[in-house]
Amino acid sequence: MHDPLSKTPDEEIGIRAFETKKARAVETATSRMRHGMGDSWDQLSTQQIEELRWTLGELWAYVAHGVWDELHFGLLSHDEINRIVVLGAQIRRHERPPVEVLNQIAELVSSKA
Repeated sequence: MHDPLSKTPDEEIGIRAFETKKARAVETATSRMRHGMGDSWDQLSTQQIEELRWTLGELWAYVAHGVWDELHFGLLSHDEINRIVVLGAQIRRHERPPVEVLNQIAELVSSKA
């Protein structure tokens, strides 16, 4: 008998494709930030970078892909990147509604255009 909660192969492929696209987008954004920050990138801890990458993944999943493509991650300052890390931590700790925080992050990044 078929378990109604199990995923079909097509659903699994769709989920994998989504995760792959998200990972690629996060890697591109992270690379642009790293390049834009230059040597100051090294001041970020491994934990901060992991939090940043998680937050970028959440942002990618939230914003329209046309919007994502227009975000200028490479223009963010060290302080702005730290702000994104802090905001992402607020989502993880359920301190604020995720939509509110993600909108704030999107506004921060889009203001760099």
